[in-house]
Amino acid sequence: MKTMGQTLPKPGLRPFLPDDVPLLAAIFTASIEQLTGDDYSAAQQQAWMEAAEDEAFGKHLAADLTLIATLEGSPVGFASLRGADHIRMLYVHPAVAGQGIATLLVDALEKL
Repeated sequence: MKTMGQTLPKPGLRPFLPDDVPLLAAIFTASIEQLTGDDYSAAQQQAWMEAAEDEAFGKHLAADLTLIATLEGSPVGFASLRGADHIRMLYVHPAVAGQGIATLLVDALEKL
């Protein structure tokens, strides 16, 4: 991946760990706040983002097969698979939107 003549680090994948919940909640919130404004009102976005404050957020991630996409070891996106064929969550940080992170996550879940 290249952007403005600069080679970006290769993204990695790893499994979800319970300690990831606060950072994944931040990615979830930033993604909704910065990437969904054309399709959702501020009130809708706020209601959606409140899910990250709920204790169930981390429990859902732990209950599903959740993969974390990383750049240089730092999480930049995540996806969770419920059952064999239902992607329950798919979020990337706005700073890496459009760079193939979501595709990487979906492709990995399909292979699993």
